[in-house]
Amino acid sequence: MKFLAFTHDADAEAICAKSNGDPYCEGIVIGGAGDLVKMVHNGIEYGDIQLICAACHLMLALGMTRKEMAQEFDVWNKGVLDSFLIEIPHDFLNGDVEG
Repeated sequence: MKFLAFTHDADAEAICAKSNGDPYCEGIVIGGAGDLVKMVHNGIEYGDIQLICAACHLMLALGMTRKEMAQEFDVWNKGVLDSFLIEIPHDFLNGDVEG
């Protein structure tokens, strides 16, 4: 039996991401599946962070300034890489250390 962490399936579909009109969410079987989902999510996120760090390291090795690096992250954040994780180094490189 599947259960959603929402009152109704419509609640989940209303807020989840969609591709070609189809929602990316589906019920998850109760019994620890949430831990697995969180573990996979964290693994992907940590991988993204490692790639961002590697990109910063490469930019520094190429002699880019903080401003140039911030501009590159800005370009990336306007394309398919648009994400909060790309906003963070952009803001930091622009001097917004408070976040």
